[in-house]
Amino acid sequence: MLSVAPTVAEIMQFPAHSGSMTEFHMERPEDDAIVEKMFYELMIKRGYMNLPEPAKRVLMAKPTSGKWLMIYQDKLGDWQTEQKRRAAASSSSGKDLDEDSPQWYVKKIMEGTITTKQLASLSVSLRTQPIG
Repeated sequence: MLSVAPTVAEIMQFPAHSGSMTEFHMERPEDDAIVEKMFYELMIKRGYMNLPEPAKRVLMAKPTSGKWLMIYQDKLGDWQTEQKRRAAASSSSGKDLDEDSPQWYVKKIMEGTITTKQLASLSVSLRTQPIG
């Protein structure tokens, strides 16, 4: 039997945008098996496979709708990061640094004006955001 469902690789690309680059839209695949595979890939991407077995079992036992929500939120975060990167690249002025950019953190550290809360935010970003 020939399947016309999109492959996981096709779905995992940046989602189509509805209308403009300021809107994010990603449709849930109809096939739950695709959602399960995407969730497994998310677990690998985010390092969830290194969690203790009981924690992994809890994640894997989530209903498909919960897994889809995690996938969607992950892709939304990737899209938002890409939007910020594009905005920063198109900005001709280096004066307005994005608060989540590495340059902003370096500037704050070098100036000695970074707060504890900002350092905590940097710590979370370093653990959760892909490099490059």
